[in-house]
Amino acid sequence: MYPIRLNSKNKGMNSFDEFKKNFIDICQEHQIDDRALCFAFILYRERDPQIYSVLENDHFWNALDEISGSYLTVFSFIKEENRRPIEYMTGIKSRLRPAEASDTILERYFSFSEKVPYPSILFFQVANQEIMSPFVIPLKEQEKEKAFLEIKRIMEIVEETLVKITDENKKNHKEIIELVKGSVKAELSIKILQGRVKTVGNVIKMLSPLRHFIGSL
Repeated sequence: MYPIRLNSKNKGMNSFDEFKKNFIDICQEHQIDDRALCFAFILYRERDPQIYSVLENDHFWNALDEISGSYLTVFSFIKEENRRPIEYMTGIKSRLRPAEASDTILERYFSFSEKVPYPSILFFQVANQEIMSPFVIPLKEQEKEKAFLEIKRIMEIVEETLVKITDENKKNHKEIIELVKGSVKAELSIKILQGRVKTVGNVIKMLSPLRHFIGSL
């Protein structure tokens, strides 16, 4: 996790200005040092307090940092001055609001035909000084604990996918991000399908008591 501190007067590697300027280089440095096979941004606004609460909770942060491990570098903008170790989950400092900082990075480095939804997790790859194959997974949960579990599950899917990448395939950047995309979206499709089946089942249960009434007509 790579926290980017907001509203900080301090300059340095973890400040927003430095991050904005060296964003691609930071990603490629993580690849060279075997700290990441792909990358993600947790995007949120001040109107998404459940995401802010997850990122500011030490226990939640440490859990996500452990899951991301040496496979995934996750960037996030943190508004408060709360010291955290720079591991795999990382936050960056700026005087901007989280959404303003995120929009600045998106406009400078990413090309989306539609507006990116907030809150969400943006996954992407870096190769040859360029962003490659970005995709967005919207975050739906509104309560802090549920939001944490939602982020945690998505990151676990990515971890389970990346841990299978062999050493000789670690530089196949495009194939890696496409594999991650397929795994995450397949999991989300299963959840949506299960939700629909559950809804249909509830309707059937609701109609069951009417069978005797209909049969007596």
